[in-house]
Amino acid sequence: MKSFILFILLTSLLINSGCENPTDKGDPIAKSILGTVKDSQGNLISDAKIFIIYDFGQPDPPGSLKKLSELNSVVLDGPFTDFDNSGIKLYWTTYSETNNQGFEIERKTGNSDWTTIGFLAGRGTTTDTTYYEFIDPYIENDIYTFRLKIMEFDGSFEYSGEVEVNIDFLPNESGIEQNYPNPFDLSTTMHFRLRKPALVTIDINSFKNELVLPTVFQSELGPGNYQFIGEFSDTLPSNGYKLLIEFDEADSSYKFEMNILQTYQQYYPSIINTFPNAITTNGTFEVKYEDLPFGIEYVRTFDADPTPIYTFEISNNLKLVIYKPGYKVVEKDLTVNPDEGQEIEIILEAE
Repeated sequence: MKSFILFILLTSLLINSGCENPTDKGDPIAKSILGTVKDSQGNLISDAKIFIIYDFGQPDPPGSLKKLSELNSVVLDGPFTDFDNSGIKLYWTTYSETNNQGFEIERKTGNSDWTTIGFLAGRGTTTDTTYYEFIDPYIENDIYTFRLKIMEFDGSFEYSGEVEVNIDFLPNESGIEQNYPNPFDLSTTMHFRLRKPALVTIDINSFKNELVLPTVFQSELGPGNYQFIGEFSDTLPSNGYKLLIEFDEADSSYKFEMNILQTYQQYYPSIINTFPNAITTNGTFEVKYEDLPFGIEYVRTFDADPTPIYTFEISNNLKLVIYKPGYKVVEKDLTVNPDEGQEIEIILEAE
């Protein structure tokens, strides 16, 4: 009899254990953002786009993203340099000009004296933003230094800061340079160099090493320095990625990778044309924490300068931007605890 009673008790425990509803334990919701989007009458809204704006977790250094020089006659961003087969491109932007006759472009190499190699007329007095560009086609392997001589109509002048570029068309080794800007909004630029002819292939992976965009660039190239401009805003949501570049030479192969972060910085003019992180279905959406680049280290660079400023990891503070044609854009600030999911509700007002 005792054995029969023990059998009944054990059977009852097993049945109760197998039928237990996990929600009865108060289990947390999935480690993700579960969102609901409604209109002001409480109707669920489908096809609303969800974008993520990342917080870098630390402020930019003094001067913000732009290296502005407030000279007597101009507020100047630059000059900067770039180069390709056409020569060295020198470019700069002014945000205001006062009595500005124009810019003499000066260059020197090694221990040589400064030489004037060109002139671009200024805009006199204006508060408009103006972009300038000058190409120096006469280049050989050397280290070049450039500066601008800013001329006023009364004959006075002042100099910009100097910018240096090292031209070496036959590199001793293959490699890549840090992309800039990083993080980036619409596009980012990367330079790479080849010591030998090679097939160059660039892929974009997730930070979990899943292939996201295969073969965004592929070409047979000879020895030299090259530039790749990645424009991913219409194909990738804001997130962290790995840029993978492979050089296949005749007798060897090299692979390099770089962490890049796409996010939206000035999003109102552009965000409606970019690729969202999520889209509502029947008024709901989900963003999984495992798909967000927490814990990944990135290199911060200026808008037009590959020089690293600092390394950073994104913080757990996110901004969601919710957009649907016919409704006002809504921003939602969130702090993510990676160990706990959260549910949110967004109300969109008609425009």
